Amino acid sequence: MLQEKPGDLTAVKRKQILDRLINELSHAGHDLYYAPTTDVAKTLLDYANGPAGLTTDERALLDGLNRRDVQILLGMNS
Repeated sequence: MLQEKPGDLTAVKRKQILDRLINELSHAGHDLYYAPTTDVAKTLLDYANGPAGLTTDERALLDGLNRRDVQILLGMNS
């Protein structure tokens, strides 16, 4: 039987949160599609740390991520 490692599950949850934040920003008029991933990562982190209204659990999952971490997570296929 195939089992996921706890780190893999955390990465999947983080990616889901980031994908949701991208959708929120896109609906709010931010054009992130053609932006460099460094800019997208910065925008996401700024939004997550500010007006995103994340739950305590979501904030804990994203706590400590830097731009490079976000870029890697955005590159994950799920």
